[in-house]
Amino acid sequence: MQDAEPPIWIEVEDAKTVYEQMKARGIKILSEPFRIRTGWAVEFNDPSSSRLGFIDYKIDNRRKKE
Repeated sequence: MQDAEPPIWIEVEDAKTVYEQMKARGIKILSEPFRIRTGWAVEFNDPSSSRLGFIDYKIDNRRKKE
């Protein structure tokens, strides 16, 4: 998207839990939590309309040595 503003990502323990907490407080969220290669992410705008996102790294994609 040409008009998309890149978000600032903040790492959290669990992005889906943070999403539920923000939703319960009435914070306007730009997306439902969405799957990324390393876990989950969610985006929202702060009061200054800057795009921010919470991201977690719940999935370890490294192969286990056998």
